[in-house]
Amino acid sequence: MRKKHSEREYRLVAQNALGRTLPDWSVVHHHGEGLVLCKDQAYHQLVHLRLRAYFASGNPNFRKCRYCKEWDDPSNLHIYGYYYSHQACSTIANRERNHKYQKLYYQKNKDKILKRVSKYYYNIRKPRKENLALEAKGYLE
Repeated sequence: MRKKHSEREYRLVAQNALGRTLPDWSVVHHHGEGLVLCKDQAYHQLVHLRLRAYFASGNPNFRKCRYCKEWDDPSNLHIYGYYYSHQACSTIANRERNHKYQKLYYQKNKDKILKRVSKYYYNIRKPRKENLALEAKGYLE
């Protein structure tokens, strides 16, 4: 059975290997039998990201599309804040999301929409006095 170690134990091992105490802001990353001393938590997260990419795709520089979940070269992906996605995947997801919101809006406001639409069509088709007079004289058919 594998023994679990705490971060404090890894810090002690790293301190013994370096021969000095570690700064408080440093983070020790443990992977397999090795330890990596990270300058801060952001770098530690980058190490995790690159390891996931390496084990999933064989290339540590690849990133995962948030929609299709495939690993690809960042030059083929668009960056949206923290997330990466293919342009095609993003377009499909946006269309599906917009369609869902349109359906929800229609379901919530069905009476208002029907009232507005029927009023619009009534105003277009409503016969006007001028048209009735011209029609009576035979100018409009």
